[in-house]
Amino acid sequence: MMEDERSQMAFLQQDFHHLFLGVNDGMHQDIAATFSQLFDFAAAATASDPKSKLFVHCEVGVSRSATLVIALLMKTEAMSFFDALCRVRSKRFQVLPNIGFASQLQRLEHELQPRSVNSVPSSLAQYLHRICNAPVEIDVLQSVLERHRYDAPAALRMIFGGDIPRVVQGVRS
Repeated sequence: MMEDERSQMAFLQQDFHHLFLGVNDGMHQDIAATFSQLFDFAAAATASDPKSKLFVHCEVGVSRSATLVIALLMKTEAMSFFDALCRVRSKRFQVLPNIGFASQLQRLEHELQPRSVNSVPSSLAQYLHRICNAPVEIDVLQSVLERHRYDAPAALRMIFGGDIPRVVQGVRS
C-alpha cells in the first residue's frame, strides 16, 4: 500500500520538494521514528526560503498527518502536545491522533520541554479526557499514565480491564 501511495504522488516531484514518510495508522506504529527526518526537511525548506510552505497529508487527514503537524509545531514553536493539538484542531476539527501516536507526542513533549514532565495533568491525560472522552477522571488517567510511562494503550487497558472502550475516540487497531 505504501508504494501505491508513493506512486500516486509521483507527479509532485517535478514541481515540489517532497518527503514521503511511510507510516501506517495503528496505535503500535512508531511514528516518532520519522520526527527527526520531518524536522530536518522542514528546517531545510525554511532555510532555503523563509516563506516556504509545507503541505502535509495522509489518506484521511485525521491521525498520521495531524500527528506530524503537531510534532512540527511542538518543535518549532515550543508548544506542548495539547496546545499544538488544540491549534491544529482549530483549523481542522476532525484531527484525532490515535492513542499510540498521542503517547509518542507526549514523549516528544517531555524530550523538548523536560520541565513539562512535572506538569499535571499532562497533555496526554488532557487529550484522553477532553478530546477522546475517556470515561474516567483525569487524575486517575494521570496516575495510571505515569505508572505506564505515558503509554496510553497500556494505561487504558489497565483502567478498563484489558479492553479499550470504543467510546474512547482515536483508538485504531
